[in-house]
Amino acid sequence: MNETSNGPFLRLLLQRDARLEFLSTECQDYDAPRFLLTLDTLGYDFQWTSPTTGNNILMDYCSCADRPAQLQDEFNEVIRFLVKKGVRTDIKNQQGETAVDIAGRSAVISLLREAENERE
Repeated sequence: MNETSNGPFLRLLLQRDARLEFLSTECQDYDAPRFLLTLDTLGYDFQWTSPTTGNNILMDYCSCADRPAQLQDEFNEVIRFLVKKGVRTDIKNQQGETAVDIAGRSAVISLLREAENERE
Protein backbone atom coordinates (compact mmCIF):
# COMPACT_ATOMS: atom_id res chain seq x y z
CA MET A 1 0.00 0.00 0.00
CA ASN A 2 1.35 3.41 -0.86
CA GLU A 3 0.80 5.49 2.25
CA THR A 4 1.05 8.79 0.40
CA SER A 5 -1.54 7.99 -2.25
CA ASN A 6 -3.93 6.07 0.00
CA GLY A 7 -3.69 8.25 3.11
CA PRO A 8 -6.48 10.66 2.11
CA PHE A 9 -8.72 7.76 1.08
CA LEU A 10 -8.16 5.91 4.35
CA ARG A 11 -8.66 9.12 6.32
CA LEU A 12 -12.01 9.64 4.58
CA LEU A 13 -13.10 6.08 5.34
CA LEU A 14 -12.15 6.44 8.99
CA GLN A 15 -13.99 9.75 9.21
CA ARG A 16 -17.06 7.88 7.99
CA ASP A 17 -16.59 5.36 10.84
CA ALA A 18 -15.18 2.57 8.65
CA ARG A 19 -14.01 -0.45 10.63
CA LEU A 20 -11.82 -3.45 9.95
CA GLU A 21 -13.90 -6.54 10.37
CA PHE A 22 -12.41 -9.91 9.45
CA LEU A 23 -9.17 -8.17 8.41
CA SER A 24 -7.04 -11.05 9.57
CA THR A 25 -9.23 -14.06 8.89
CA GLU A 26 -7.04 -15.10 5.96
CA CYS A 27 -3.87 -14.70 8.05
CA GLN A 28 -2.09 -12.99 5.17
CA ASP A 29 0.20 -10.65 7.06
CA TYR A 30 2.72 -9.64 4.41
CA ASP A 31 1.69 -5.97 4.43
CA ALA A 32 -0.23 -5.82 7.71
CA PRO A 33 2.49 -4.21 9.88
CA ARG A 34 2.83 -1.24 7.53
CA PHE A 35 -0.92 -1.02 7.00
CA LEU A 36 -1.62 -0.99 10.74
CA LEU A 37 1.02 1.71 11.27
CA THR A 38 -0.68 3.81 8.60
CA LEU A 39 -4.05 3.32 10.30
CA ASP A 40 -2.48 4.28 13.61
CA THR A 41 -1.22 7.58 12.21
CA LEU A 42 -4.76 8.25 10.98
CA GLY A 43 -6.26 7.61 14.41
CA TYR A 44 -7.89 4.22 13.88
CA ASP A 45 -9.59 2.82 16.99
CA PHE A 46 -7.90 -0.55 17.51
CA GLN A 47 -10.15 -1.15 20.52
CA TRP A 48 -13.21 -1.47 18.28
CA THR A 49 -15.19 -4.67 18.78
CA SER A 50 -17.21 -6.26 15.98
CA PRO A 51 -20.95 -6.33 16.63
CA THR A 52 -21.07 -9.48 14.50
CA THR A 53 -18.57 -11.60 16.45
CA GLY A 54 -17.65 -9.63 19.55
CA ASN A 55 -14.00 -9.91 18.49
CA ASN A 56 -11.49 -7.11 18.49
CA ILE A 57 -8.68 -7.11 15.92
CA LEU A 58 -6.29 -8.87 18.32
CA MET A 59 -8.76 -11.71 18.81
CA ASP A 60 -9.02 -12.11 15.05
CA TYR A 61 -5.25 -12.28 14.69
CA CYS A 62 -4.95 -14.69 17.62
CA SER A 63 -7.21 -17.09 15.74
CA CYS A 64 -4.72 -17.36 12.85
CA ALA A 65 -3.44 -20.88 13.31
CA ASP A 66 -2.63 -21.55 9.65
CA ARG A 67 -0.37 -18.65 8.76
CA PRO A 68 2.32 -19.10 6.12
CA ALA A 69 5.75 -19.82 7.64
CA GLN A 70 7.43 -17.19 5.46
CA LEU A 71 5.21 -14.53 7.05
CA GLN A 72 5.89 -15.49 10.68
CA ASP A 73 7.99 -12.38 11.38
CA GLU A 74 5.25 -10.10 10.07
CA PHE A 75 2.64 -11.96 12.09
CA ASN A 76 4.73 -11.61 15.26
CA GLU A 77 5.12 -7.90 14.54
CA VAL A 78 1.34 -7.48 14.22
CA ILE A 79 0.64 -9.22 17.54
CA ARG A 80 3.30 -7.13 19.31
CA PHE A 81 1.98 -3.91 17.72
CA LEU A 82 -1.61 -4.59 18.81
CA VAL A 83 -0.61 -5.51 22.36
CA LYS A 84 1.64 -2.44 22.58
CA LYS A 85 -1.32 -0.31 21.42
CA GLY A 86 -3.17 -1.66 24.42
CA VAL A 87 -5.76 -3.72 22.57
CA ARG A 88 -7.57 -5.55 25.33
CA THR A 89 -6.91 -9.22 25.88
CA ASP A 90 -9.43 -9.64 28.68
CA ILE A 91 -12.76 -8.86 27.01
CA LYS A 92 -15.00 -11.72 25.90
CA ASN A 93 -16.49 -12.22 22.46
CA GLN A 94 -19.95 -13.63 21.75
CA GLN A 95 -18.65 -17.15 22.42
CA GLY A 96 -17.37 -16.09 25.85
CA GLU A 97 -13.71 -16.28 24.78
CA THR A 98 -10.92 -13.78 25.40
CA ALA A 99 -7.90 -13.19 23.15
CA VAL A 100 -5.95 -15.40 25.55
CA ASP A 101 -8.47 -18.24 25.12
CA ILE A 102 -8.33 -17.93 21.35
CA ALA A 103 -4.52 -17.72 21.33
CA GLY A 104 -4.32 -20.89 23.43
CA ARG A 105 -6.40 -22.76 20.89
CA SER A 106 -4.35 -21.55 17.91
CA ALA A 107 -0.86 -21.96 19.43
CA VAL A 108 -0.27 -18.20 19.52
CA ILE A 109 -0.42 -18.08 23.32
CA SER A 110 3.34 -17.91 23.92
CA LEU A 111 3.67 -15.02 21.47
CA LEU A 112 0.74 -13.19 23.09
CA ARG A 113 2.16 -13.67 26.59
CA GLU A 114 5.61 -12.55 25.41
CA ALA A 115 4.11 -9.40 23.86
CA GLU A 116 2.16 -8.67 27.07
CA ASN A 117 5.37 -9.00 29.11
CA GLU A 118 7.20 -6.64 26.72
CA ARG A 119 4.45 -4.05 27.16
CA GLU A 120 4.82 -4.06 30.94
